Amino acid sequence: MIIGILLLSFLMGQPVWAAVQNGEKYDITTNEISGWPKGPEIYSETGVLMEAETGTVLYDSGKDETRYPASITKVMTTLLALENSSLDEEVTFTQTGLERIYEGTNINMQVGEVLTMEQCLYAVMIKSANEVAAQVAEHVGGTQEKFVEMMNERAQELGCTNTNFANPSGLPDENHWTTANDMALIFREALKNEEFVKIIGTLSYTIEPTNMNPEPRTLTSHHALLVPSAPEHYDGCIGGGAQAAGGRKTETGPGREGGSRPGRAGTKRRCQNSEGAGDDRSLPDDYPRDGRPDPCPFDCNRDPGHL
Repeated sequence: MIIGILLLSFLMGQPVWAAVQNGEKYDITTNEISGWPKGPEIYSETGVLMEAETGTVLYDSGKDETRYPASITKVMTTLLALENSSLDEEVTFTQTGLERIYEGTNINMQVGEVLTMEQCLYAVMIKSANEVAAQVAEHVGGTQEKFVEMMNERAQELGCTNTNFANPSGLPDENHWTTANDMALIFREALKNEEFVKIIGTLSYTIEPTNMNPEPRTLTSHHALLVPSAPEHYDGCIGGGAQAAGGRKTETGPGREGGSRPGRAGTKRRCQNSEGAGDDRSLPDDYPRDGRPDPCPFDCNRDPGHL
């Protein structure tokens, strides 16, 4: 599988942390590898394409430059919730969980309303509901502050070297930053969880009436690569998310064999064609061999847009 992470961040109404150079564009350093396929320019300021099984970087445009991650923060929030709770747990919404409900996207939860953890995580990943992410954090960590500590500890465990989370939703905070490479590492770990993959590949999910809301809430994915009616729809995409938080927008998403189109974030399974799969004869001599992917993503005769 191939993971793609693109980061384009803006911090609205907040002072900018000095190390986050919004507006900067970076060279595609993987284009400097002799014989390596030239990667495309991307709209996002930074980006990385990573082979999920080995962690090999196939495309690098400022992958280690810090950016504000916005709602892809919720990948870590969802991963931690899946690792530290069960889907049938009841989550009761509190005043502290809902204190920032009107900042960014929400599903209008109320104090005292109850959802299952499963319903919460679908709201977090499909609707990008900020108040639900906050309540999940409080439920799992005891407090949001403790959950943020868990986020940063887990990031370090996964090898992230330039990430600092300050909240579970991605709402604006000058002390909340990451890199495309670090997010790819987090996303790579999340893709090992079958429930996570199921959630991000869901087009529509309905939260049935609750103890305080008599109407069902239907959550619909707006990920352009995933939605069949979208012009950008790609059959290879198995899921993802593209939502705004606090005025900033980023994308992340995985895909089946066939991958994602250039300029979009995505993952894809490695091509399993019989020619060359499993050997490295087609890789450039100076390409790093440790943890390399099969060469077939570059040598096969599929649509060249699969990268």
